[in-house]
Amino acid sequence: MSKRLLVTLLVVGLGVCGLQAETLPLVKDILKSPTGYLFTKDEKKALEKLGSEPEVNKFMELFWAKRDPDLNTQVNEFKADFEARVKAADKMFAVGSTPGSLTDRGKVLILLGRPTRASNLPAGAAVQGAQRDTGPYEDRGATEIWVYTKDRLPQGLVKAEEVWAVFIETRVGSNEFILDRTDPRNVAVMKVLADMPEALVKNPKLTEVPRLGLLPGSKAAKPEDLALLDKGEVWPEGALSFVAEGVVSTSLNPVWLYLQLPDAVGPAASVVGRVSKAEGGEVGTFVKDITPLSVSGGRGYEFSIPLDAGNYQLRIALLDAAKNLLVAKTFSFELSGVPETGTVISPFYWGVDVRQEATAHLGDPFNIGGWHVIPRASNAYTSKENLAYFCYILHPTMDENGKADYRVSLAVYKDDKKLNENADQPVNLSQVAPDLWMFGNGLPLSVFRKSGDYVLEVRLRDARANVERTARIPLSITVQ
Repeated sequence: MSKRLLVTLLVVGLGVCGLQAETLPLVKDILKSPTGYLFTKDEKKALEKLGSEPEVNKFMELFWAKRDPDLNTQVNEFKADFEARVKAADKMFAVGSTPGSLTDRGKVLILLGRPTRASNLPAGAAVQGAQRDTGPYEDRGATEIWVYTKDRLPQGLVKAEEVWAVFIETRVGSNEFILDRTDPRNVAVMKVLADMPEALVKNPKLTEVPRLGLLPGSKAAKPEDLALLDKGEVWPEGALSFVAEGVVSTSLNPVWLYLQLPDAVGPAASVVGRVSKAEGGEVGTFVKDITPLSVSGGRGYEFSIPLDAGNYQLRIALLDAAKNLLVAKTFSFELSGVPETGTVISPFYWGVDVRQEATAHLGDPFNIGGWHVIPRASNAYTSKENLAYFCYILHPTMDENGKADYRVSLAVYKDDKKLNENADQPVNLSQVAPDLWMFGNGLPLSVFRKSGDYVLEVRLRDARANVERTARIPLSITVQ
């Protein structure tokens, strides 16, 4: 080989080595999608260097885990909320062939959520602080102003009490609103949007994705654990159960299960479970140490399992400290899910044993805004007790002053015959979280003068949204 040819090959070789690998199409698609809003500068650089799709998929799995507010749950609440916001933006803000999530309003909604309040100015209206040339938007149309109060944003992100986002319509009737970069009121929100990717990372030091069981705080069950589920039905005399759909948000819609065992059975120390779709196919498994609740008539055990809408079967087993089987039972249930928009009133949850728990988390079983309602699965009550009933309200309809108009009515039935009815009464709601409120009330059971089986019908309605929820609560009353 000649020296000239060798030099040429070396030069070509060095040139090839110096070229930067082309970014994968999958990476380009991710960064151009709404997910691209979430990347920190370092994450974007790291993603662009990846050379294969399996590497990208593994990177993205860790990417979402770093933003998960609770790594001990199967559901990534952040990712679920993000996806719900993307769908909402696409529905509300699409312009021509551009998805709403890729518009300025969509980006602000996705990163900051719903504004605390919003206002609209028609085309031609005077715009405060806009005494200047309008540049290319001389014929601009309407103006939208979104206001975010400090409490709606990550702690420490802003010092001001409010941050404004001012959108202008590029021309009258176009419905294309852009964030007006020339408006000084947008300086703060532009900085907030730039800082949000870093602020949304909850687990920056996470290096691998935790492998969890389906039940919060659990691990995936091993084959020897699952073998216990196949030993047939075990249901002690006097055991009770109660299943309910727990509506908390558009992304958090668990099934709540309450089991009660009589004192004679002894305490359970662990639980093993498997969830399958009704039509077949395993959803997930779990194994976890548990401690009982002290309740009237025995020991109670509560579980909150996050699932999507659908029909399911839950096979569950409780074991004592020696791994003896105390309970093995299958429960079938349906979760209806929560629509992405509109007012939703959850099912009612009721009981006479109500415990206030200041450290409760959203989604905890039978816990409504810090009020833990222990189900009375037997439906047996005495006239000396007070019945409490609660529900959640998601996206309640508010007037211009931020006030809701909710009414409750009660009716009592015996043998399908209505004995008494109270007309609609206005009630107050208590806010639990942004877009989430709760209602709670009580009834002294001393109003029942005779022992017997009754049904208490509770109806809560939103007087503005034409939305209501009715609960029929069975009561077996013993007058004392």
